[in-house]
Amino acid sequence: MPPASVDIMKPPDIDVTALCFGTNRGPHTKPLRFAEKDAVEAAHMLTGAIGTATGATYLLSPTLSEARRAFADVARRAPSVFYFFDSGHGSPKGIVLGDGVLTFDELAGWVRRVNAPHSLVALDICHAGAYLQKEGALGDTIVGGVGLDYLDALANATEGNRVFCSVGADRLAAEGGGVRNGHFTASMFEALSLVRSRDGFVMDHDLFTMLARVSVSRFRQRPYASGLTNDLPIAYSQPRLIGSGAIVSTDKLAASLKVGALVTGRHGVPTRWRSTIANRAGRVLVESERHFLPTEDVFMANATFAVPSERIALDPMSQIPLLLRGATALVWHVSLEDMRGRVLDGFHEVLRWHVAA
Repeated sequence: MPPASVDIMKPPDIDVTALCFGTNRGPHTKPLRFAEKDAVEAAHMLTGAIGTATGATYLLSPTLSEARRAFADVARRAPSVFYFFDSGHGSPKGIVLGDGVLTFDELAGWVRRVNAPHSLVALDICHAGAYLQKEGALGDTIVGGVGLDYLDALANATEGNRVFCSVGADRLAAEGGGVRNGHFTASMFEALSLVRSRDGFVMDHDLFTMLARVSVSRFRQRPYASGLTNDLPIAYSQPRLIGSGAIVSTDKLAASLKVGALVTGRHGVPTRWRSTIANRAGRVLVESERHFLPTEDVFMANATFAVPSERIALDPMSQIPLLLRGATALVWHVSLEDMRGRVLDGFHEVLRWHVAA
């Protein structure tokens, strides 16, 4: 499959290049569901409203030859900053691609060949920590200064290679379970909204610290890192973001509720739906969240929320009207929010709900 690219020219006068791989199906491995989605969304995050990359290329289930060609293309560009992200299967020897394993030794060699003054390798794979054992994969630990804009901040950043690993060398990574991403990737997206900014930026060490906190508390998955100096600006801080969203449609289906929204100015910024269904006394019977990442400046977002008939039938407040009239009143509230809880739009409706026998 040919590479896809996402290009937004910012910041000016400097080449900040991202290369993202996602592989759902590799040789002799169990298919994954969200690795390719991780790569697409990472590319959009890095070039979107909070991203610092001037361009990103993502490859889905690349072959070894396609991966090597992509690295060679980046090396010819000689970027000032290089981000490499991979989501998929991994082994103690390397990352699993569409037709084989790119060894950690070779990956470290490609990062050295790109030779960017500043780089970050982020691996959302099993056995990711094995990469840290490779010569040249580690950076130093000197903390530098922070500037007032991106070029100033980068000028003060310590040179070297940073590494984020989803798990240790002897551990397995996971995906799904309430999120439509790898657990490491989902934690990174959430962490981006929670980090306190330094002069308007999310820095490498701050991002990883929050990422690790989210990953351990939510998924019981402990990531590892090396070479973090806390002076490389990875993204712009989300509180500075000006974006909007409006709920434009709602629909009651047989056993679920569907909602749609138009989101603008939030390209590459994690966003969420939050839904509650309560009885007529206000007691919440079910709460749900759905996360999504807009991949365009103007983006249509949709979500469907199941209504658990068994929970309604067991609710004392709902049992009598169900028995007498075959229906009960439910209160549905849904809000469109950024990951910090700022509400972009909300919707509130009283439903007459029939529960099938």
